[in-house]
Amino acid sequence: MSQGNKESHDIHSHKVEEAHNRLENAFNKMMEEIDRDVIRQNYVDMLMCSANCYKDRSSPIEVVHSCAEKCNQKLEKGTNFFQRELDNMEISIAKCAKGCEDIGANHSDSKNPRSQSFIDQENCLIKCVDIHIEQFPALKKRIQESLAK
Repeated sequence: MSQGNKESHDIHSHKVEEAHNRLENAFNKMMEEIDRDVIRQNYVDMLMCSANCYKDRSSPIEVVHSCAEKCNQKLEKGTNFFQRELDNMEISIAKCAKGCEDIGANHSDSKNPRSQSFIDQENCLIKCVDIHIEQFPALKKRIQESLAK
């Protein structure tokens, strides 16, 4: 491989890597905001609720455990929804990336950084990232609303 091709390949790979980094940074920012704005308070609420259950010295242990279990249900339900949403987003990103890979699957030149199929794959992957980053605010809102219930 000539040096020119290597440099061109690195530039194209760099574009996809930059897009991946943007996706990762946007995702981490969203997760930090959800944690700070909702999840931590949910844990505080659950722990305070459970602590109040255990302060009851007159009730039988079954009642106290049932009380504490109810305190945990809200957080567990929200956490399950949260995980499903993240799983769905991960699946969506993977499907989009797979579709991009399929663009060059039937082209022998898809590994050549100067070929149109390589460039098309690269642009497709970058578009996948952009589309999913645009979806993060709506995802964040759904998760926050679910956790706030």
